[in-house]
Amino acid sequence: MLLLVGCLLVMSGCAARVPGSSALPPERRQEIMLAWQQLLARQCPNTVEADLALRWDSLTERGAVSARLLMRGRACKVSVVTPLGQPLLIFSTDGAWYRLARVQDGRGFEGSTASQAWRRFLPTEFSQADLGSWLTGRPDPLRPVDEVRRDEASGHAWIMYHGPAGRERFLFDAERGLVLRRLLTDGNEGVQLAMNYAGHEAVNGCHWPREIRALGGGFGTELSLRVKQWWFPAQVDDAALGFAFPPGYTVEQLP
Repeated sequence: MLLLVGCLLVMSGCAARVPGSSALPPERRQEIMLAWQQLLARQCPNTVEADLALRWDSLTERGAVSARLLMRGRACKVSVVTPLGQPLLIFSTDGAWYRLARVQDGRGFEGSTASQAWRRFLPTEFSQADLGSWLTGRPDPLRPVDEVRRDEASGHAWIMYHGPAGRERFLFDAERGLVLRRLLTDGNEGVQLAMNYAGHEAVNGCHWPREIRALGGGFGTELSLRVKQWWFPAQVDDAALGFAFPPGYTVEQLP
């Protein structure tokens, strides 16, 4: 069931390469950067709630579940149910600690996001603080842009950020002000994580994707996430972003 949480992590370890790109004329780069700065300046809600439909398809397995997502900053909680409404699992993290409850067999797991168990599912270039932003496609407004290039396939712009272990890329439609794709690459330009965004819904000047899709991965898995509805609650109690294991659960501390 960790595959459900792994919708953000499906590309980990894959051999895909980054799309082709070319340099931009200075005037066009300036236009794109202006549109990018306007995107970053949007005052979007920090607390987000959504009803989700998640499907996955691989050579060995396929399935579908419904889920409820609640996010605020680095904190994230996902409650997963079957199409018939039966509970499957609950996952929560505050960015430093995570907890997973498997309802059907009464087992629980918890540990630090710096632990070996957690890092098994994440490439070294990925920050656990980015979990929510990978779902929404929203970039960090405080990071300086390192490079802007033209995507050869679509004509849109790649906004690039360089890190100590690799690069992060956003495929940006400057005319509509939308992030269409996000890539995380290692130092050898191999794609570690990839997410596509479509069907954006405009709410108070911010655009929220309704269709989120991850393709590829080491086992040829395709994952699609459809947002049935976005909500933006004005206030959420801290307790709502976590949960306690019910009595009788067998809880394992992961190293």
